[in-house]
Amino acid sequence: EADNNETNRYKANIEINGNKNDLAVKGYYATEGPKSSYNIEAVINRFMLKSAEPFIKGQMSSLGGSIDGNLLLSGNTTSPNITGKLHFKESEFTLDYLSTHYKLHDENIVFNTTNIQFDNFRISDSADHKATINGFIYIKYFSDFKFDMKVQTDHFLVLNSQAKKGAGFYGKLLATSKVTIKGSVNAPIVNA
Repeated sequence: EADNNETNRYKANIEINGNKNDLAVKGYYATEGPKSSYNIEAVINRFMLKSAEPFIKGQMSSLGGSIDGNLLLSGNTTSPNITGKLHFKESEFTLDYLSTHYKLHDENIVFNTTNIQFDNFRISDSADHKATINGFIYIKYFSDFKFDMKVQTDHFLVLNSQAKKGAGFYGKLLATSKVTIKGSVNAPIVNA
């Protein structure tokens, strides 16, 4: 359901059910004044990752498991905010470019107004070797990202691709490391 019964204000109340999905998105988008504003809440009781597969074809495949949580997107077009938490429950996916399959058994990502938090966020590869991520990605209006993260791996499968014409790289790469990532997207500082 959507309407614009008020001038320059669009309301939405959307529910997605079926294929084991259960989520609702409601809120408004207002175009009044020099800055458009919005307040949109997503209540995700269960979203089956397989449902996203047609939209990310060629990037990710073999999606499984689910996510749940709550997200609130608010603010305006020049200073957006996102808060909430996403919980990954027995989720899995293959990164097609790297030919690597990963699982997230019971992990959370927390969105605060100024950062995205990873607290002992564990990713398992196809042999159940782990990568553990701790720290923050600091965000300023979804355009200025800064890192303060630690990543620890133990024989973690990073690359598992075959030689193909035009491939920039291929092969099998396992990583055992303790890495600190700081800096920005344009100038990351990685210490191992």
